[in-house]
Amino acid sequence: MRTIFDDWKEETQALADLFVKKMGYEKDECCWLEDKIGGTLCCENQHFFNLACIVEFFNYDATAEQFNKYCDYRQENLEIEGKDVPQFNLKGWLKLKGNNNV
Repeated sequence: MRTIFDDWKEETQALADLFVKKMGYEKDECCWLEDKIGGTLCCENQHFFNLACIVEFFNYDATAEQFNKYCDYRQENLEIEGKDVPQFNLKGWLKLKGNNNV
């Protein structure tokens, strides 16, 4: 018997597949860690995205270029010592960069 969780996994996988395509990755270069759909998506063995990041990408209609720059921003701030560096989510970062469509 099919459950709502089965539907969720199918739709989540479809969303991840579309994310992979829009980001320019090859489908065979990306997989869910530990095969847990909806957990952490690993692409090219070096880029990691949780489901919230993937949803945010679509929610704010970001381009692959914008999203990559946002991920670089996040990584750079993680490497800075101290907690005084402002952390923006994708929506805030896009607004900061002048994208007023969010």
